[in-house]
Amino acid sequence: MPKVRIQVTIRDDIVKWMDKQVETRKYASRSPSIEYAVLQLMQNENKRN
Repeated sequence: MPKVRIQVTIRDDIVKWMDKQVETRKYASRSPSIEYAVLQLMQNENKRN
């Protein structure tokens, strides 16, 4: 699926946590970690409906 570049503003502590996840290679970069979080949110919302 095509990807779209967006810009977001996120709390500093969340960015630090994401960077640690990238350092440990859980995610390749910040983008996949954000994409995963949003997908989880979508799935949870879909379960409620």
